[in-house]
Order: sequence, then C-alpha cells, then structure tokens
Amino acid sequence: MKRGIELEADLKSVLSTDTARDRLARCSPNELAETPKASALVIYLRQLKDPLLIIYSKSREIISQAGLDMLNDEQEMGKK
Repeated sequence: MKRGIELEADLKSVLSTDTARDRLARCSPNELAETPKASALVIYLRQLKDPLLIIYSKSREIISQAGLDMLNDEQEMGKK
C-alpha cells in the first residue's frame, strides 16, 4: 500500500532548515482543512430526521391529549 510521498526521513538525524523548507513547499503544511460550522437551525433540522425523536414527540402528544381528556372528564363529573 502506497502512503503518499516518501520523505526519506532518518530518525537519528535532524532535518536541515533547507530540507524542511523544500518539503513544506513540495508537500504543503501539515494542517487539517477547516470545515464550515453548521448553524443552530441546521443542527435542529438534522435532529428532526431521527425516527426515535419523531416517535417520542408523537407519544408525548398522545399522552398529553389523554391527560387533558381525563382532566375534562373529571371536571364534567364534578359539575353533575
């Protein structure tokens, strides 16, 4: 498996300034490219794609509605 440019490095000797400058020009700096940061809206919308979140939200709506129905029934029974 080829791993890119062979740098002919020796672990026992120090790299000269000229060689380092040469390699920097030839291979580019050893830096990671910055990725653009996602906005809060994009992060929120990505989370909505999660099926578990949709199931949780729907079950919460059903439980809320059932609780309101029970509360209304109790209030109606108290009026009679």
